[in-house]
Amino acid sequence: MRMDFLHYLNIRGVIDGSLRADGQRMAFLYNPTGTYQVFTSDAARGWAAQRTFYPNRVMFVQYAPVGNRYIFGMDEGGNEQTQFFLSSDDGQEVVALTNNPEVKHVWGCWNAAATQIAFTATRENNTDFHVYVMDLASREIRKVSDLAGYCYVQDWHEQFLLVAQANGNDDNNLLLVNLESGETKLLTAHVGKAFFSGAKFHNNGSCVWCSSNLEREFSNLARIDLESGVLEFQSDRAWDEESFAFSGDYLCVSSNQAGLSVLELKHQITGEVQVVQGVPVGVAQVLPSLVANTFLVIANGSRAAYNVFILTTDGTLTAWTQADLGLVPQASLVEPKLVKWQSFDGLEISGWYYQPKNVTGKVPVVISIHGGPESQSRPDFMALAQYWVSRGMAVLYPNVRGSTGYGKTFMALDDVRKRMDSVADIRAAVQWLVAEGSADAKRIAVYGGSYGGFMVLSCLTTYPELFAAGVDIVGISNFVTFLERTSAYRRSLRESEYGSLEHDREFLTSISPITHLNKLRAPLFIVHGANDPRVPLFEAEQMRDALIAKGVPVEFLVYADEGHGLAKLHNRLDAYPKIAAFLEQHLQPEVV
Repeated sequence: MRMDFLHYLNIRGVIDGSLRADGQRMAFLYNPTGTYQVFTSDAARGWAAQRTFYPNRVMFVQYAPVGNRYIFGMDEGGNEQTQFFLSSDDGQEVVALTNNPEVKHVWGCWNAAATQIAFTATRENNTDFHVYVMDLASREIRKVSDLAGYCYVQDWHEQFLLVAQANGNDDNNLLLVNLESGETKLLTAHVGKAFFSGAKFHNNGSCVWCSSNLEREFSNLARIDLESGVLEFQSDRAWDEESFAFSGDYLCVSSNQAGLSVLELKHQITGEVQVVQGVPVGVAQVLPSLVANTFLVIANGSRAAYNVFILTTDGTLTAWTQADLGLVPQASLVEPKLVKWQSFDGLEISGWYYQPKNVTGKVPVVISIHGGPESQSRPDFMALAQYWVSRGMAVLYPNVRGSTGYGKTFMALDDVRKRMDSVADIRAAVQWLVAEGSADAKRIAVYGGSYGGFMVLSCLTTYPELFAAGVDIVGISNFVTFLERTSAYRRSLRESEYGSLEHDREFLTSISPITHLNKLRAPLFIVHGANDPRVPLFEAEQMRDALIAKGVPVEFLVYADEGHGLAKLHNRLDAYPKIAAFLEQHLQPEVV
């Protein structure tokens, strides 16, 4: 039986989890209602009780280190102006801790006694995220640091906060903030670009652990001694160690090995390493647990929805939540192949290729490009890809230069003046698809969101002869107007990647897709959220208006209650079937 879009978009997943300190209840974010809300369950694969009932998405949930309270965050209509709410875990009473929709708040952590929380927020201007501490009894908020730019709290130990300060999307620093004296100490002075992620105190606050690519290609685990200030790497691997957590004498690490996550348990005293079995073949994140001898793992695969697992230090992995595929048979789902091709300059590019079952002859292909550009397409569960292959279309998820997961050098290969080299990687992908023999050269479409939306528009205007159609979701059409209108705090972060308005305006105009609309031939479908703070709606509107003025047909959808993407099921069920019909009209797949 062929499934319609309703079945694929109703596949449920869990995107965050927090285990109560007594180990008897899990809070997690789950989406059976159409937006992610807080649910709790009291046993592995037990009944999930819904605790929040909002029209807007809940962004995170985290239990206090003692007691039965948790804090969750929520924005309004996708505007990313997150506010914090406190609730006991029966959900009967919810208290708004912050109630200023003009301010963006970034969650940090609880203190050990669960009497205070630390966070950053744009309470004084729209650009700087100062560091604050709130006393939960009095609701008093105290600013503890005047750090500038985009900052976020990583951890709290006694009178010290561990804070990260971004210099760009691929460069940051860790700082130690003394809550008593107000003194701030830089922990990670460095030359050139380096990133320090997942930082947390360890060994009673004597050191800090993080994952970093300081003076190396890949991010490996590192330990910073707080007395000497010396950073020592704990491994030297040719892949990123992305997330980690400690429990007693054990360390659990999730590594990104060619896009697939590998979980390892390491005994810190004996050095014994055990590869964790039973994780879905796909992507897994390790989270710390408040319960001794346990870790939380959030994992999914190309044929398995996201779930939260409990991992014990003896290597036992147990699914706590029970998100499933609904009525979509797992046997019908396609597992992608990792494929590779050479670009114009000999650089090896890779991607994940989904091919439809039971289709003979050459097939149409959708090339789906990730955003970022500091991101990576991986074998997650992709409802859109599975729907498209069920309709006879192949799907390629490329990781062009500039993607993460392939080292620091690879990630920098699209910076500023090298921007269009990444677009040429898509031309090379088309050439590979055709030469490989499965793709119909006249039936290839390009699809992408955010920076991927720019890539769509740039592909259609740079190599118009290659594509039969394009779908742009919240994409950039003009780098100059994008940088002028994006959220103030994001501008400096993005200029380090794209180029600055002060020094590169002429170049940014020259590579903007809207500058080259006279070359566009393929039909275009544009989708945008009216509340998008990252890529403002103006980017979509000016592209639409310019195409209409030139007499070029364009389909255009705007959703008044969405931001940077489509978070609400009713909007996805409106937009994606229309996109699918658009692609089927122009690619004419053999329906299987």
